[in-house]
Amino acid sequence: MEYFVSVLKDLKSNNYNGRFSFSGFCEPLLTKDLYKYIKNIKLIFGNVDIEIVTNGDPLKKNGEIKLKQLFDNGLTNIRISLYDSENQIRYFDSIKKSLMLNDEQFILRKRYLGPEKSYGMTISNRAGSVEIKNDFFELKKLPEPLKESCYYPMYKVLIDYNGDVLMCSNDWKKQQIMGNIKNSKISNIWNSEKFMEMRKKLIKKDRNHPACNVCDVNGRLNGEVPFKSWVKYFKNLK
Repeated sequence: MEYFVSVLKDLKSNNYNGRFSFSGFCEPLLTKDLYKYIKNIKLIFGNVDIEIVTNGDPLKKNGEIKLKQLFDNGLTNIRISLYDSENQIRYFDSIKKSLMLNDEQFILRKRYLGPEKSYGMTISNRAGSVEIKNDFFELKKLPEPLKESCYYPMYKVLIDYNGDVLMCSNDWKKQQIMGNIKNSKISNIWNSEKFMEMRKKLIKKDRNHPACNVCDVNGRLNGEVPFKSWVKYFKNLK
């Protein structure tokens, strides 16, 4: 918690006003005292978006009590990925109605859909970590890098359970660790030479480096505004 609060204070001092998301390579609802992390964000930032992405399994027991505690302490919304079947919807809908949550606060994502509907999600090989083949599509490491830009390192980072700061949330093999919050401020990591060089390469559509060289993700679905800001920033440095 000490390191977490130090990150929050550093972000606050740099006028951060973006989103906080508990998600990634984990099940966030298994975090001990998760509500305390959310409470600290709320105390330091006030009105800011805080979300949880979960498979919902930890909510199968005392789900209403757990969710009430999280929302009472400042949670903005929860996104529940349903992998089992449509039958899950009934249970979660009952919790939603009991807590009087609206569609923006309580979001159910149908991941149980078939391959013809891409399982209800945007499909990628997670930087070469996923291999799958069926009648509809095939995922595997790319034989050569895409010649496309990517916006991910321009507008977001992922902080792992041990404090490692990853360049990209698609880097499931964790090949590009930019620093660690135990050793450096998040702002210093964000503005580090290593991060800057990676941004320059991706602006030039150069993905010929780990883990981008085997990644097939469309990195231009979000973040166009910060991407253009970085382009302008580097141009002004010349």
